[in-house]
Amino acid sequence: MALGGARGGMAFLLAWTAMLAWVHGKEPRNADLNTCHSTACSRNNGTVDDTALLQNKLGRGSLQAERRPRRRRSRPWRRRRRYSYYQPVPVSTTSEASVSTTSTSSEAPVMPTTTTATPAPPMWTLGELHDTCNDYCQFLGYSGCDLAEMETVDTEEELAVEMQNLGKTCLVNGSIWNEIATYEPEPSGCYLNRNALDCDSNRQEKHQPLCYCIGTTTTTTPVGWVLGELHDTCNDYCQYTGYAGCDFERIVEINRIPRARRLLESLNYTCDVSDGEWNEVPTYRPDVGGCYYNRNALSCDANRREENQPVCACNGTAPSPTPLDPNWVLGPLGGNCDATCAGLGKSCDATSIGEINRIPRARRLLQKMNYTCDVSGGQWNKLPTYEPGTNGCYYNRNPVDCSVDVSGHLQPLCYCTV
Repeated sequence: MALGGARGGMAFLLAWTAMLAWVHGKEPRNADLNTCHSTACSRNNGTVDDTALLQNKLGRGSLQAERRPRRRRSRPWRRRRRYSYYQPVPVSTTSEASVSTTSTSSEAPVMPTTTTATPAPPMWTLGELHDTCNDYCQFLGYSGCDLAEMETVDTEEELAVEMQNLGKTCLVNGSIWNEIATYEPEPSGCYLNRNALDCDSNRQEKHQPLCYCIGTTTTTTPVGWVLGELHDTCNDYCQYTGYAGCDFERIVEINRIPRARRLLESLNYTCDVSDGEWNEVPTYRPDVGGCYYNRNALSCDANRREENQPVCACNGTAPSPTPLDPNWVLGPLGGNCDATCAGLGKSCDATSIGEINRIPRARRLLQKMNYTCDVSGGQWNKLPTYEPGTNGCYYNRNPVDCSVDVSGHLQPLCYCTV
């Protein structure tokens, strides 16, 4: 019993010593002195009665833990990447591309580049869905995000506080395999990043990144972007308008929902729908005002959607246009290409016909052959066709078969070789 009492007394003494040390480490507040009724609880030659002041604090519930200060971790300086579609593009020294008068595309006008800069205070903010912090901060005009400040938010409690300051409530708390802390509007979820923080990353299409933006605000108008025609590819359209081909390095950066939308809105297109599609090129769908980035790997020679226009940047100068290949001919109404070519002493080349596999390719070829295309589209035929009754120009959606007759109101488009 004696031993147990000694241990208990020692524990009490240690606790008491710690609390007295806390009192000596804190400057007594006026409220502490004014509400203390002990005559010893006052300043006497710069001293304070420890017991009376401590009892007073405990009785009033003012003995509370201090708020943990923000930790700013040292981190090597990193250059903030600024994406080219937010920057002026140097004017090419090559000859200006000439657009054919037969083109029916709604090419976006090239907008002049203007850049202004004004100082702005740093701030916490939420990016848009699928955004990155550097993207969003630069879109707002800042130089980028402050990685060191963002790293101080590393607990669920701190994340909830910042979200609350931005008017968001965290009904769900947790962490996910992402490189940025995010907010998910449905179901009001707040998530810490398990991976190393990265201002140029956000894996989740349905999450908004939590960002701290710093630097001078700037405003820059992107230039040099155009829309191809419906069902077009960027290489086809760029070459059709006099360029060597597409600028792959610029287009590949349009790999997020907000990047596609902001770019198209800067070109005066309306984005009533913003999302990603399983396509190989960013696109615009005019009938619904849809702005889409491509989830698949970029290809300047692909576009899966007949109703979508590709978002393109072109470069280089194309060689002089070649004259019409005389091997292209139109067969009779309701005919096929085998019979048409045989009548010319030639054979049908299914491989060449198979390259006319898009709406604009069929129309441009028939227009080059001096036919009028008031209607353009695709049909479930096995050959591209021309409909003289409506001036319709059609590519074939089915695989090419030179021996199959087309409908009686259509003429087959054939490529005949010796």
